[in-house]
Amino acid sequence: MGFTKASIIAGALSALVATPILAQQSERPRMSKECREEVRALCASDGERDRAKRRACVREKKDSLSERCAAEINKRMQNRRTKKGSESGPN
Repeated sequence: MGFTKASIIAGALSALVATPILAQQSERPRMSKECREEVRALCASDGERDRAKRRACVREKKDSLSERCAAEINKRMQNRRTKKGSESGPN
């Protein structure tokens, strides 16, 4: 029985931790598949998965993206700036 109680407690704790993380991810819509593939082709050399390096690459090579993908990325960047500004509160 002790094992069952421990399993239930571990499962409940996992759910409590995962819920806010999943909620945050659902607030942010994913980039379209076409745009993700375009960015990956342009900036994901050698399987690079470092998000900071990929973002820097996208900023640097933004003019090489299709109009549609560039617009999508610009909108995401603007939303990100707006969200960061609202989280920092008044100075």
